[in-house]
Order: sequence, then C-alpha cells, then structure tokens
Amino acid sequence: MLKYIAVDMDGTALDSDSKLPLSTVNTFIDAMDKGIMIIPCSGRSLKGIPDRLKNIGIRYVITANGAKITDIIENREMYSDVMNYQDLLEVIDYFMNYDVILYVHHNGSHLAHHHNLERFRDIRPNHKIPADAGDLREKIMHEKMSCEKMGILFFDEKEKEEALKDAHFKNIAVVSTSGNS
Repeated sequence: MLKYIAVDMDGTALDSDSKLPLSTVNTFIDAMDKGIMIIPCSGRSLKGIPDRLKNIGIRYVITANGAKITDIIENREMYSDVMNYQDLLEVIDYFMNYDVILYVHHNGSHLAHHHNLERFRDIRPNHKIPADAGDLREKIMHEKMSCEKMGILFFDEKEKEEALKDAHFKNIAVVSTSGNS
C-alpha cells in the first residue's frame, strides 16, 4: 500500500519568512523513515520550492496549484496541465478591459504586462515584483507561450465582482482568492 502525506507549503510547512523550519524537516524525515512519502504542494512554481526538500530525500512536488508534478530527484516533469497560448490570449483580452495587473507563471518565472506594474506594491507589498514582459499579450502571441497559472490583480473590489460575474471561457475556470486577486 502506498502511504503519503500531501502537505501545503505556504502558511503550513513554511514559516512566516517562507523558510522550512528544522522541526518540519525532522517531522518529514521521521515520516519518510516509516515509509510515508511526503509530497509538498504549492501554488508556487518549481523555482519557489525550497532546495532543502531535495536534500532530505523528498522526491515529488506538486506546484502551480496542481498544474505540474515534478520528480525533483531526477528533475523530470511527470504531469503538466498548463494553459495554452490561445486560451491565455482570450483571458488577457477580456481582463485588459479592467484596471488590473496581469501576470503569468511561465517555466518558473513571473512575467507581467507593463500596464500598471509600477502599482504592484500597492496591492502586494510583501511579494516579489514580476518581471516586466512589456506587452505581455504580444510576447505570448509571438512565442506561443503557455503558462502554469495566471494572476489578475484588481485595484477595485466592485470592478472585480463585475469582471468575474461576466467572465466565461470555454477551456478555463476562473477562481477568485481573497482580497484583490
């Protein structure tokens, strides 16, 4: 029988400084010594997963809110369900009609449309600012770029409600987290 524990990273396994505490490492090691596989799960991209996990023998991680599963020992992607560029363009075209910051997670990097990027810190003061991709739509179209996930940050709660009420896409489910995203 396969035994595993899937554990959330941010706010659960990681401390408030996004570090993996020694007590958590020891708990993981104790479980693995008993034959239980530890599988970290995160909304982060693979680059955002602490290296310390590899060092203690954790093999698999689920990243980008489930869009990717990676064997970090063999550095091999085992599952990927990313947004293709056509679907991505459809979402961008819709949300560019609102006062938002758009960003995508592509191969572990965060890329943002230049529009309103200077206001990112107003919404997410404790987050790393995504790289300025210039015209994100043009970049996606030109490179036929896919993405693991997309972020849409609203400046106005009423506008967010209006946008989400009318957001209907053929291949994409739009979900809203707390706050302005």
